[in-house]
Amino acid sequence: MSNGEHRSRRRRLVAVIVGFLVALFLTAAVLLIWVK
Repeated sequence: MSNGEHRSRRRRLVAVIVGFLVALFLTAAVLLIWVK
């Protein structure tokens, strides 16, 4: 039970990090296009 919860929490953390990186990449791309 505890192991499953820990795995779910870690998976959620990874999802949050990936989402943050994607958002940051999209923001950088938009800024580059805007500057150009």
